[in-house]
Amino acid sequence: MNSANLPAIPANWRPIAALAFGIIGFAASVATLYATPIEGVTDLGCGVRVLDCSEVLGSRWGKIAGIPLGIFGGTYFAGWIVAIGAWLRSRDMALLSLATWILTVGVICSATLLSLLLFVIEGNCLFCLITHASNLGAAVLLWPFRRWQFASLKATAIRGSLLLLILLLFAFGLRQLYQARVERAEAEAREQTIW
Repeated sequence: MNSANLPAIPANWRPIAALAFGIIGFAASVATLYATPIEGVTDLGCGVRVLDCSEVLGSRWGKIAGIPLGIFGGTYFAGWIVAIGAWLRSRDMALLSLATWILTVGVICSATLLSLLLFVIEGNCLFCLITHASNLGAAVLLWPFRRWQFASLKATAIRGSLLLLILLLFAFGLRQLYQARVERAEAEAREQTIW
């Protein structure tokens, strides 16, 4: 095979920097699960009243079908973190390409959510801003490596299916984490009303 036909291997620093952004974004997404108000209870505040997340995460835009955006965000970040991590291990370009496709969907979501945050809700949320900045930063780093066509559709479908299974496990875990928080807050509220 001619070396001119082989896909270029990206410089290591870009995927590693994107991975760092992903870890920061994942942590901020999980933090939103603790900053989402439950009947007036907030476990985690950012300490800066101007950037407090209660108003934003407590709005009707803070959940989709009753599921907090932090679960979707954490699952999303986990998806491309796993894809980039697998690429770093195997150097299979289909994995890096898959990560860039996931990031493309994320950029659209970040642009939409930032627009809602700034123009509809007209509020601020530190964890939301960190999440979107991490997402957009990683997208800028990995955009040059985006492939419009996959080399092997079969291999990509297999990897995509495995990644989807991993994401479902992450989503379930994050949902359980949030549910445990809700149950704890409700138990504390019941205990306070008894006394």
